[in-house]
Amino acid sequence: MADLLETLAQVIDKDGMDESDIEQFVRPLLSLLTEVTALESTYLTAIHEHASTQEVLYSLNTGPSPLIPEGLVVPWDDTLCKRALETGERITCDVQSKWGDSDAARQLGLTTYVSHPICDVDGKVVGTLCGASVERKEVSLEAQRMLSVCARLIEWQLQRSRLLRELRTQNQAFEASAHQDPLTGVLNRRGLEKELRKALAAFERSGTIFYAVFIDLDGFKQINDTFGHDAGDRFLIHVCHRLNEALREDDVLARVGGDEFVVLLRDQQSTAMQIEDIKKRLYAVLVGDYTIDDFVIPYEGASMGYTQVKRGDSSEALLERADDAMYAEKRARKAKRSASA
Repeated sequence: MADLLETLAQVIDKDGMDESDIEQFVRPLLSLLTEVTALESTYLTAIHEHASTQEVLYSLNTGPSPLIPEGLVVPWDDTLCKRALETGERITCDVQSKWGDSDAARQLGLTTYVSHPICDVDGKVVGTLCGASVERKEVSLEAQRMLSVCARLIEWQLQRSRLLRELRTQNQAFEASAHQDPLTGVLNRRGLEKELRKALAAFERSGTIFYAVFIDLDGFKQINDTFGHDAGDRFLIHVCHRLNEALREDDVLARVGGDEFVVLLRDQQSTAMQIEDIKKRLYAVLVGDYTIDDFVIPYEGASMGYTQVKRGDSSEALLERADDAMYAEKRARKAKRSASA
C-alpha cells in the first residue's frame, strides 16, 4: 500500500503539465490500477460524439497479447461503457449475462468489467477510465474507490488543461489587442515600442540595420472638417491598407497618433538610396482619390522623414530623429506650395 500511495503522490505532484503531457499523467495511474484491481487491462477512452465511436487512448495490458489495445475504436452503441452509463451499473463480473448484446465485448471475451466516467469542466461525459479481464475477478471496494480517485484525478487534469488553454488564448488575445490600434488594425504605439526594443536589441547584438520612417498625413484635419469624422476614420483605414500593400513582409507599420504613423524598414541589405526609393513609393501610394461610399476624397500626400539606427540609440531618440526629418520635409513642402502660389 505504501508503494501505491507513493505512486499516487508522484502523479498528483506533476504540476505545470498541460494537455500535451496527459499521457505522462495517465500511464502511472493505469499501472496503479492494474496493481490494485489485478485486472488484465486498464485503459482510458475518449468518446467521439460526432462520430458515435469510443476510442482507447491509453491502455496497460498484463497478458502476452493486449486484451484492450491502444487505438481500438468501437461504435459507441456497442460499448460496455454506454451500457454502464445508461444503467448506472459500473461493475460486473459476468459481462455476458448482463450485457451479452455487446458484440465487441463478446469478441474480446470479456467477463469482468469496471468503469468510471470522465467529465469535462461543463459536466459532460467525454471518456471513461476502465478495467477489464477475460477471467472472472472480484473487484474489491478498495479497488473501486481507487478507480474513482484516479478517474477524478484525470478529470481534474483535463479540466485544468482546458482552463489553462483558454487562459492562454485569452491572454494572447488581450496582449494582441493591447498592442493593436482598434480602428486600423495595425500596431499602436505600445506595439511599436515592443518591435523597436527587439530591433534595437538585434542591432546592438549583431549589427542588423533598420530604418524608422515617420509619416504625418497633411490635411487630415481638413478631411475631418469637410467630410466628417466617420469618413476620416475610414480614410485612415484606407491609408493603412495602401501602406501595407506597399511594404515588404518584414516591415512594420504602426499608428502612433491621430494622423501619424511610423514604419520600421528592417532590411540590413538596403542602402540609403534604396530606402529613399521605398519612401517615394510610400508617398506615391498615398496620393490620389479615396472612395468613401458615394463620395471621393482627393488627397495630395503626406510628409515623411526617415533615419537609420545608430549605436546607443533609444526608441525615443530614434523616433525623435525621424520626426525631425518629417517636419523638415513638411516645412519644405509648405515653402514649395507658398512659392508656387
